[in-house]
Amino acid sequence: MEGKRILIVEDEVIVALDIESKLQDMGYEVVAAVNNGADAIEVANSERIDIALMDINIQGDLDGIETAQHILETHDIPFVFLTAYSNSDVFERSKEIAPYGYLLKPFEQKELQVGLDLALHKHDLDVKIRGKNRELEGKIKERSKKIKQISNDLDAEALMRLRVEQRLEEREVRFKVIVQNLGSGLLLVDEKGLIDEVNPAALDLLGFGEEELLRKSVKKLFEAKENWSELTVKIDDKVHVIEEIFLHKNGDQIYVNLSFSKTENNEIIISIVDITNEKQNEKLLQKEREMRLQSLFEGAENERKRLAAELHDSLGQKLTAIKLTMGALIKMSECDGNREVLVDCKNLVEETILESRRISHNLVSSVLADFGLVEVISRTVDEMNGYSGANIKFEQPGKYIRLDMAAEIGFYRVVQEALNNAIKYAKATDISVCMSQKKVGQCELEVIDNGNGFDYEKVFKDAGGHGLYNMNERALALGAQYSVKSKKGKGTKVKIEI
Repeated sequence: MEGKRILIVEDEVIVALDIESKLQDMGYEVVAAVNNGADAIEVANSERIDIALMDINIQGDLDGIETAQHILETHDIPFVFLTAYSNSDVFERSKEIAPYGYLLKPFEQKELQVGLDLALHKHDLDVKIRGKNRELEGKIKERSKKIKQISNDLDAEALMRLRVEQRLEEREVRFKVIVQNLGSGLLLVDEKGLIDEVNPAALDLLGFGEEELLRKSVKKLFEAKENWSELTVKIDDKVHVIEEIFLHKNGDQIYVNLSFSKTENNEIIISIVDITNEKQNEKLLQKEREMRLQSLFEGAENERKRLAAELHDSLGQKLTAIKLTMGALIKMSECDGNREVLVDCKNLVEETILESRRISHNLVSSVLADFGLVEVISRTVDEMNGYSGANIKFEQPGKYIRLDMAAEIGFYRVVQEALNNAIKYAKATDISVCMSQKKVGQCELEVIDNGNGFDYEKVFKDAGGHGLYNMNERALALGAQYSVKSKKGKGTKVKIEI
């Protein structure tokens, strides 16, 4: 056709040249002749194309059908497929993109001309139909406005007839919207929460038949986190998005994102997106992370035990031997001027022995294994009261039923970290450690201080800031709920519950 720009995609050079010659004789302007999908996409993106001849079997990673799908995502170009095979599977695949024609090779020039003319004519008709549809929708909207203006002057019977007609027109528009959005589930709900329309995608997702949902309450499907009337007011003219759990007809839970928008008639359009797989993947990732952290902390505890044993068995024994040697030297130096120096050295060695024992105890407490969490926290508080200068209180009303060892170690490390932070960084003078247990397997623990306080969000960004990151990771590994509340000049409250 005179002046029309055409793209040829054909992997056989001789065939491509023959087609190009025929097209030029017919008055077409051949924009390019390529043999693979990538080049065809590049030409379509850079040149104006009126029609494309596409061989189905071409070179490269994409075949002709896949190439056409890529191009149609961004361009409105009619495609005529070329193929040497009349394979039904190929034709079935090609139907997905609604080609404008097929030509079986070999073909005559007349067949080529007729095929292209028909494709261009059909495409022109489609463009005109789409334009007419848009024009028709505009006329429907305009007519609705006129009906609204006229209705005030009509008697009750005429007004009723016009409202019926308007409602029919609105239902037609809604039907078009539903058909055009078949990819996601859609519900149309009236002001009372009754379902007026439901599309096939929503029915497939929920497992219900259409008759089971129409004019039924939307609450049959889910319990909104907000009252329905309050929700409709909140939506107003904006889109409101919430995450909900729908119930499939078979009873399965379906995690969904719901987008609510309001029509001019105060009806609600609900768009449904299934996020069940994403939620399940999140839970799996969370579980994997908890297991990795648990393994990491178990390794750390084993390393603590090893270091504590070396401090006690190796360094501790050597320090004790030095202490005994120093005592013997002091006795041998009754009149020696070095006696005072030796006494000071002995005292320093005794202090070092006590400090190594304290460090060994902090690394791994045999009290925790033998007597449990309450006893080890109580002894830790007593010890820190002795050297910290702070007033630390420990409260544990009622009977305590022991948790498993991993949980008790995790709680103990959090208490150690919180107390050290309160004393070392917050300069707290009063610290309260409160522990309670409501049932077997449950435990809640709070560490509250009157220290300087801090900006939690800012400090937490530092992965090692005041041990906050370590406490958070320990809570995560245990699957515990963990929170920190702090304000400058108002102290800090650390809470962990399992």
